[in-house]
Amino acid sequence: MAIYKTGQGKVVRLCAFVGLILIVLLGCMTIWDWPEEKSWWRESFELAGISMEWIALLAAGIFLLAGSIVFWVLNRPKYADFLIETEGEVKKVSWPQRKEYLSASMAVFAVLLFILCFLWFSDRVLSDLFRNIGVGF
Repeated sequence: MAIYKTGQGKVVRLCAFVGLILIVLLGCMTIWDWPEEKSWWRESFELAGISMEWIALLAAGIFLLAGSIVFWVLNRPKYADFLIETEGEVKKVSWPQRKEYLSASMAVFAVLLFILCFLWFSDRVLSDLFRNIGVGF
């Protein structure tokens, strides 16, 4: 299968593909971990001299099928053109200077750190209070 409009929108198309493949991979890992230890899905068999479980074969098959579907969908003209246009719009944006975005990022980080400390402190105080008066746990 040929790639639609090769060379255009490389970064956005690659990021979309990697993101969707990671979602598929996490789903396949969940499928692999799903059956109980004593399930027949966990029985081992030999394939080309390699010992593997049935559930691993199923997860690998689903990963290959879903990965192919992701590639096919992202390579369709409708979606590929959208991603190519998206990369074009991102290139048009006026991005701030390094000093400006670092100071803004530090401000956001400081606020998040303050909220983290406040919530942790509130949780500890309220947990101790409720434990002492016998409410809850």
